[in-house]
Amino acid sequence: MSSPIKQWLGRDIPQSLSVRLGNYIEDFFVELTSTNGLLSSLDRVSGKYGVSYNNQFHQIDLLVDGESVVYHREIKCNLDLDRGKKRDTLQRELDICEGLHQMFEVPIDSAIFCPFLDTSREISGLGTVEGLTEFIDTFGVNLTVEEFKELGRDEQIHRALFE
Repeated sequence: MSSPIKQWLGRDIPQSLSVRLGNYIEDFFVELTSTNGLLSSLDRVSGKYGVSYNNQFHQIDLLVDGESVVYHREIKCNLDLDRGKKRDTLQRELDICEGLHQMFEVPIDSAIFCPFLDTSREISGLGTVEGLTEFIDTFGVNLTVEEFKELGRDEQIHRALFE
């Protein structure tokens, strides 16, 4: 049970369900920041919001207006990536920042965010990955680390998923 989502739920689940839950978790954090969200101001391709840079479309997970700065977060539910995927993630982040900077003409605060890290941590090949505590502080969302952990153990969620 190495997957952070499986650990969060406290049970083994198929990979396909883990991926689907990861998408729901991304949507959950987008909704938590939606008051100042900017995703709808972006281009939409195949149902995904993103920005084009160097003739490539890059999907964006979370984008928030911070007045004189735009916050971008790449939400990763699993950080167990091979070297190539880590390298690709970092390059994509650079391209996204350039594309967003050209679009909004303000500084871009960009980070990889993992809701299953309590606090920010250095991850080999990715650098500093933002944890839930820092995310909550940055965006002032109405959630605590413990409340998020409890969501994974919530019997209503388990019933909805597994019955």
